[in-house]
This record gives sequence, structure tokens and C-alpha cells, in this order.
Amino acid sequence: MFFLTVIAVAVTFLLFNTDAETLLVDEKELLNDGILPIVGVFKTTERLWFYQQNMSSSLSNQCSMSQPCRVEETRCIVFMKHNITDNDIYFLKERKRTRGNNWTSSELHGTFLHDGNLGSMEVNYTGIHTDYPNDTEPWFQESAVLIYTEPNCSIVFMTPTRTGYPVCTMLIPDSAVDQGPTTNCSDRFNATCEGVPFLFYNETCKTKWMWTRLL
Repeated sequence: MFFLTVIAVAVTFLLFNTDAETLLVDEKELLNDGILPIVGVFKTTERLWFYQQNMSSSLSNQCSMSQPCRVEETRCIVFMKHNITDNDIYFLKERKRTRGNNWTSSELHGTFLHDGNLGSMEVNYTGIHTDYPNDTEPWFQESAVLIYTEPNCSIVFMTPTRTGYPVCTMLIPDSAVDQGPTTNCSDRFNATCEGVPFLFYNETCKTKWMWTRLL
């Protein structure tokens, strides 16, 4: 619930700089091939970790760009691809509960769109959510606009349709997440998204996720 609260109340104060969308060499090559750069972000065999997200500075006076707050020590969120084409993706979102070592999962479908320089994705819930097994309504809907990407770090501007509040989110692949964001990615995040960064990933996330697969 804390994660949803962060999205719902925090980001009304965030400012989004649309001029921050610039094309890197790899992104230009993808566009030349007719493939949206946002497709390249999710077209990976690696897990994609939800690393950090911005929220209003009014919610904490103990956080800064140089020292992000941790949302909670045990909070971990990861995306895993099932199937992807140049037009859409089926993937799984897994989130660790705030207590214990239980994980909740959501089956999602994303449709890629030609919005912005780098593309966007409309995300919808498709399966049974483990928290709400009797809920068959499409309760999870979200738009995600890619504003920056490089091989080991991407920034997505997310807007859940239920709240309408946009959030800047950093995604890092499994092989690079323990090293944190690159300097370029961190600088772009700080320059594009105003507010206070909250760190969702911690060094125990991968271990805890792998341990649940052995049980």
C-alpha cells in the first residue's frame, strides 16, 4: 500500500521537462529500423528492476538527490518479460511485500505507441492479481513514456490512470542494478524530474527473489 500511496500523493509537485528527450546513437538506429526505443528497453532476457522514483520534497526533509531515501528496506519491484514483439509485450510485475518474504505478482500487457521521441506504452492488467484473486476488472492501467535510455539504465515517465499523477521512474537491468545508475542516467534523472528520489532497490532484492524460487 505504501507504494501506491507514494504514487497517489507525491508527484503532483513533479515537473516534467519534455525537452529532455534526446536521441542517442543506439536509439537513432532503432528508429531507423522502425523499432521504438521503448521496445528495446523491455526486449531483454534480464529482469528489469524498479530502481528509484521521484516524489515531492514536501514529504521528507531527510532526502536529497545525492542521498535518496529508501522507501523501505524490504521493498523490491521487478519486471520480467514473457513475450514481446515490436508492437506489444506480455510481462510480469513482482513486488515484495513490506513484511516477511512474500511476493505478489501481476500479469500485464503493454501496447507500444509512437508518442514522444522514444515511444510510450499503455499498460493493462491481464491476469489474476495475487492480492485480489476475485477481482476481474482491469484495475491496473498505466501509461509509460520513455524519456531517456542507454544499455544499463532507462527513465520512464509513468502515469497511473486511476490517480492521474505522473511519476519519473528509473529502471535498471539485473546485470547492472547492484552498481546503480550510470552518471549520465543519474544526471538526466536529476535534471528532468524535480522532487526527491526514493530508492526502491536494495542489495538484498535479488537474493530474496531467488530464494523464493527455491522454496
